[in-house]
Parts: sequence; structure tokens; C-alpha cells
Amino acid sequence: MRDPTDDELIDDLRLRSQRFVQIVFCGFTVLFAALALLAHHTPETLALIDAEPRQIADTFLVLAAAYAVCLFVWERIYAVRG
Repeated sequence: MRDPTDDELIDDLRLRSQRFVQIVFCGFTVLFAALALLAHHTPETLALIDAEPRQIADTFLVLAAAYAVCLFVWERIYAVRG
């Protein structure tokens, strides 16, 4: 039979891992959104030629949206039931 503190420890570890995933997905979302803005507004910073900034900015925006969707799905699937 398990000790009640084992369940508390498991719940604490689950919460920590959930927060870690939230931070990582949010970090990637912000990073790719920032890169999209950088590629769109100051392409010379990334040494992009004139034809590329729009496509690269769009790609970074798609990646940012994908990470935001992943975070939403993660929250829906692994929501802590209490």
C-alpha cells in the first residue's frame, strides 16, 4: 500500500513537468513570433535578400501558431483533474 505522501509527490512532479512544457511551448511561440517580426521589418539584420523576408516571416508565424496550438492541445489532453 502506498504512503499518501507518494501521491502528493507524484502530483507535484506532474505539475512541475506540465509547467515546464508550458514554458517551453510559450517560449518557442514568442521566439518565432519575434523572428517573424524581425524578418518582416528588418530583413537586413538577418542578411536576407529582397525576395525572401515575406516567406520567411510567414514561416515563422506558422511555427509560432503551431506551438500555440500544441500548447492548447497539451492543456486539453493533460489537464489536471481535481
